[in-house]
Amino acid sequence: MTTSVVMCTYNGEKYIEEQLITIFRQSRQPDEVLITDDGSADRTVSIIKTFIQKHALETKWHLFENSVNLGWKKNFMETIRRASGDLIFLADQDDIWHKSKMEIMTDVCEQHPDVYLLVCDCFPFDDETGKRKKWFLPDLGEEFLNQVSIERSFAESLRPGCTYALRGDWKETVVDLWEEQWPHDLFLWCMALAQEGLYHCRKVLVKWRRAEGNNTPKNEKNRDCRLEVLDRQYRITKCIVEHSDKLQIGEAQLTQMETAMRIYRQRADAIENKDYRKLMRLLGDIRYYPKNSSWLADILAALR
Repeated sequence: MTTSVVMCTYNGEKYIEEQLITIFRQSRQPDEVLITDDGSADRTVSIIKTFIQKHALETKWHLFENSVNLGWKKNFMETIRRASGDLIFLADQDDIWHKSKMEIMTDVCEQHPDVYLLVCDCFPFDDETGKRKKWFLPDLGEEFLNQVSIERSFAESLRPGCTYALRGDWKETVVDLWEEQWPHDLFLWCMALAQEGLYHCRKVLVKWRRAEGNNTPKNEKNRDCRLEVLDRQYRITKCIVEHSDKLQIGEAQLTQMETAMRIYRQRADAIENKDYRKLMRLLGDIRYYPKNSSWLADILAALR
């Protein structure tokens, strides 16, 4: 099984070399590393070029520079499209990989052909202190390898993109349906979940840096942001439902996604119209929220 690493960079000079080193020192080396810079104004590009030259990686590591800024969503998806590996790993510019990350995850995918998208666990740490940072990362199973099932909210990725490894022969299906306004990792998660090909490796293989300037979408409790998130969740789910025949999605999965669409619409309507009676009734559907506190966040969003 050949492997690709896909990394997108933008003004990442502070940590980029540390991340490059953790990829370079993997116990199982990638067959190709594709790095696309999105118009950095700092030393990011020069650091990458120097690193590649220093370690004589020109035949396997390739740097692309966008002539115009694409934004992190499109930049990642375009770079994923370029990758030729049987298994494609996604890398952020400022994280730290465990030295056996690629080896462990590749072994799993080689042994389990039903895996479309494999996610590992991560350690979110504060950029300032180095200590663990509180983040919503619910348990996905007790075994070393767990199939992730649709529970509670559908369009809610429960692991960051830096933990992902996706099959190369599956990516075209994803890329063809993806729309530019959707986070690449969220859409990959949803597609794999719908097709029952999402699996979780219960091992911490990434130190996930949480700092100011990270490109993680914020699910803030203000009204406009909440409505934007719910609209995106609805549209992603609707897209997959509309292509359910092509994607060979089972009846049980389809039913749960249709229910999720209804709940997203009801939540958005209640928040937009500040209809607290509807929000109170939605308490009966709290099992379709990603977590119980999200219902309270809807109440707060309606107030703002």
